[in-house]
Amino acid sequence: MFIHRKDMWAIVAQTDRNKNPIPFEIEFVTADQNRQTGGEIKHIAQAILYKKHKSRAAGFSKPAANTNNTIAGVPTSNNTLPNHYQNQTLNLYDLDQQKIIKIHTQLILSINKHEILP
Repeated sequence: MFIHRKDMWAIVAQTDRNKNPIPFEIEFVTADQNRQTGGEIKHIAQAILYKKHKSRAAGFSKPAANTNNTIAGVPTSNNTLPNHYQNQTLNLYDLDQQKIIKIHTQLILSINKHEILP
């Protein structure tokens, strides 16, 4: 079965009635232009869209207010904050490996076994 890229967002952003993210399966191709690596097909069996303000039910605590322009203790400026829309990226949380993964939306091959049409 196929779905359009725009319909993919509805799956990625799904939440249950308690506003907890619903896990999905995703397959994508890796790419890193800075390191000139990539081209591997990766599969995550249980992923959720990662946001800084995850619910406690999903195993995340609400972060403290960021008054000193840091992310995870690393100093940043407003120019270095990620612009996911412009860069066509999103951060996923792999529930099995318990780590955050940044992927390029154009390199997503399938979600919940539905191939993505361009």
